[in-house]
Formats: sequence, structure tokens, C-alpha cells
Amino acid sequence: MIEEAVRILIRMREMSLMPSESAMVILLKSLLRVGDFSNLWKLFRDMISRGPFPSDKSVNVVLLGFCRKGHLTIAENLCHVMGKFGFKPDVYSYNILIGAYCTGGRALVAINWVYLMIERGCRPSNVTFNTVISALCKDGNVARARQFFDSVPEMGLTRNTFMYNSLMDGYVKSGEILQANMLYEEMRSNGISPDCVTFNILVGGNYKSGREEYGDRLFKDMLASNLLPKSSLYDITVAGMCWAGQIDEAEELLRDILEKGEPVNLTAFNTIIAAYGKVGMHDKAHEIYQLMTRFGLSPSSSTSSSLLLGLSKKGRLQEARGLLYDMMERGLPVNKMGFTVLLDGYLRVGDITRAQSLWDEMELTGISPDAVAFSAYINGLSKAGFVEEAYEIFQEMLRRELVPNTYIYSTLISGFCDCGKLKQAVTLEREMRQRGLLPDVVTSNVIIDGYCKHGKLKSAMDAYMDMHRIGLTPDIVTYNTLINGYCKAFDMAGADKFMNEIYASGWNPDITTFNIRIHGFCCSRKMSRAVMTLDELAAAGNARENLMVGAEIKG
Repeated sequence: MIEEAVRILIRMREMSLMPSESAMVILLKSLLRVGDFSNLWKLFRDMISRGPFPSDKSVNVVLLGFCRKGHLTIAENLCHVMGKFGFKPDVYSYNILIGAYCTGGRALVAINWVYLMIERGCRPSNVTFNTVISALCKDGNVARARQFFDSVPEMGLTRNTFMYNSLMDGYVKSGEILQANMLYEEMRSNGISPDCVTFNILVGGNYKSGREEYGDRLFKDMLASNLLPKSSLYDITVAGMCWAGQIDEAEELLRDILEKGEPVNLTAFNTIIAAYGKVGMHDKAHEIYQLMTRFGLSPSSSTSSSLLLGLSKKGRLQEARGLLYDMMERGLPVNKMGFTVLLDGYLRVGDITRAQSLWDEMELTGISPDAVAFSAYINGLSKAGFVEEAYEIFQEMLRRELVPNTYIYSTLISGFCDCGKLKQAVTLEREMRQRGLLPDVVTSNVIIDGYCKHGKLKSAMDAYMDMHRIGLTPDIVTYNTLINGYCKAFDMAGADKFMNEIYASGWNPDITTFNIRIHGFCCSRKMSRAVMTLDELAAAGNARENLMVGAEIKG
């Protein structure tokens, strides 16, 4: 169909007929959807040189298309290039780029674009602030989100419910429940009406943080107020029961409400489906899903993700895939999270073939994997021993300008170390630092273990000292790894040094520490020291484990 449309356009040009801009926009969208960027650029240049000259709307359509495909650099360049032809990005153009960076986990880059749009005389909208505040909170950068939140009035804008909800959710997830409660009081005093999401965040947050009394009071205040419509009150009541672990009672209430013909939103169904999924009762979750469709409600992407998560957790992957296909064939919404949940399920059981097949299918359906999907895929491949394949996916992630986090780097570094490719692991660790990501304790332990396994104790010691330089505190795994390395090199004096370090740093040796030491003494034929260490182990109260190491000494 696209080829036919292009042929018609060529014939129109030959006949000196001018196509409408709306028709050209449809063609641009079609080329973007199939990823035919070569013809897209030809068409775009054709519009500039022969007309109809692309309007702001046309340019924004192309910007959005490139961003959805993950080609942010091309979208940026298009913005700059079009400036030469009189195109001035509007608030929609900037919001498209800002939203794409936020979705890709690059909220700090998005902030730079906010500053740039202000500098160029384009005032941010509420959508701009909504997007950035939400992204910062999801990244755990709540302090920066608060700064942006406080700057909203400076732009002549009014804070809305979505902004308050995003920041509250950020506070709750970072364990700052008191800040979340204070923000709610500020919201009310400023005359901003809370919605169903507000109460879901706050009541659930207070329950989870052990502040049940405050959560109950908030819940009762909300029920007694006239702030929310009846359907939203039912949603929150059902959610409250699920938080308290009363899922069966929540289902009973839902069925009773439906029998009475009262209005119920999709949220109530999704809450119960998610709650049953979390406790492994997928059959019950599916029953609620069927009830929802029977009452004429269409499932959301959240519904499909919850159902797929429940099946995947139970290892019922064939059923999960069947459900995924069924929902797609019926035109029901399935988002990146739904695919990612099933992908992670395959990788957890080591079914790499089906995981790779699902990854390809996700691309074919027009869903671009996000940083979470890439992270799950890279981790699964690496742990299954396919570290080279994992590294290829990592490179693809970089090409799409998605930002890898410390977890992804640690996974790859561990994978390279496990297969003896220490050079690649060290190169990745260096690249990680260059990107401004400092290794955590887990990453450092992996590097130290890699050096120890290859007998490079000096390099292991340098890595250990580097931990202190960047402010990391070595844990018992760090010390056990180094002690094991020195024992295998028959350097018991070096092992003794790190044994002293354990006590000096406030840690206590665990059963692994003792086993390593006893094995080392036995291999070095220092049987008296092995017996002394066994006595220390017995004195520490680890009698049951003594039987294993004691047998080695007697042998």
C-alpha cells in the first residue's frame, strides 16, 4: 500500500499537481511506522523543495515518529536543520523530545531541553512539568523533582493534581512518607482537589510504612468527603481491602456493587487482578478479568501486564504467551511492560530461544523496547552464559541512545568475568566510570573476584583500594573473595591480613570465611592452624557446619 501511495505521488508530480499536506502527513506516518527512513527523508526533502512546505504540525509528526523509534539524535538534528527553513520549534516539539528522553531514562538531558526552550523564548506547559517531575521521581531523584515542582509558579503556571501525585509517589517510594503526607496537606490548603490516584498513593504508602492508623484516618476522611465520585470511592475501598490482604473480601464487595448496578471503574478490577497475581492465584485473577469483560469494560495495558506477570511467576509461560497473542489479536492494549514480563519469564527458566523470538516479535509489532526491557534481556542472556550476545544487545541499546545503569554494567562485567574475559570486563568498568556511573559494591566484588581467579592479586588489591577511594564500604563478600584469592596462591600471611581487616572494619567472619581459611591451611599443610580455625568456628556456634570442614581435616 505504501509503494502504491508513493507511485501515485510521483504521477501527481509529473502532472504538476500539488498533493495536500494532510495526505503527505499520512504517507510520512506510514513510512515511519515501517522504518523506511530512506524514503522518509526523500519525501521530506521533496516537500521542502516542491511543496507543500511542511508546517509545524508535519515536522512534529516526524519528530514524534523518530522519537518513538528511539532515534533521538535524528529528531534533535531535524529540529536544528528545520530552523534554517524558518521552522521554529513550538511547545509541542519540545515536549516530544523531553518526553522521549524521560521515557528513555534520561531525565537530566530532558531538563537541559527545558532550559533551552525557555532560553529560546518558548514557555513550558503543564505537560512539560508533568513529564519531567514524573520521570525524576521514577528515577529516584526526588530532591530535583521537588526543585522543578517549586519552580512551576515562576513560569506563570499552576501546579495540578498530576504533579502533586507524581511527587507524592516519589516520596512514598523513597521511604519519605512524612514528606508525602505533608505534601498532601499542602495540596489541600492550595485548593487542588485530590483524585483516586492521590488516595491510592497515600493510603497504600502509609499502610506499607507501618502507619496504619494514619492510613485508616485518611481513608475514612476520604470516604466521608464529597471530593470524589461514587465510582472512585468504590475503587479506593476495594484497593484498601487489597492492601490489608483482604482480597477475597474485596472481590465479594466488587461483585455486590455490580449486582446493585452501581458504577465501577476499571481501577477496581485491575487492583484485584494485580493482588491475586502477586499472591500467585492466577486462576482467580483470570476470573476477575472475565468478569470485567462480561460487564463491558475493556482491559487496559495494566490489566494485561498483571495477568502476564501472574502467569510468568508461576512458570505458566505457554499460557502467558497464548494470552498475549489473544489480547493482541482482539486489538486489546499490550504495552512494553507486558512483553518485558513474559521475556523475563523465559529468561528466568533459561529458554533463550523463545526469549529471542519474543524480542523480535516485540519489534515487529512496532513496540520499541525501553531501558527496562533491555536490562531484563541483557541480564538473562548474560546469566545464561551468552555474554557476547548480551553485549551485542547492549550495543544496540547504546545505538538507540538509551542510558544503561549500574545494574546493566554489573551484569555484563560479571558475565565477562565468569567466562574468563577479564580484559573486556575491565574495559566495561572503565567505560562505566567515563559515563559518570560509579561501580557499586557488587560490581567491585565481581572485578576483584575476576582478578583473584586469574591470580592477579596486585590488581585485586588495587581494585580493593579503589573501593575506599570512591567511598564504597567493602562487605563480607569482598573480604572472603580476597582471602580465597590469597589462600589459593598459598599466601596465608596475606589471607591473615584480610582476616584482621574483617574485624577492624566491624564485620564478623561467616561460615564461608572459616571454610576458605580451613581449606587454605589444609592445602598449605598447616594442619595445626586448620584445627585452631575449626576451634574458632565451634566457639562461634556453627556446630552443624563444623561436620563438613572437620571431615576435610580428618581426611
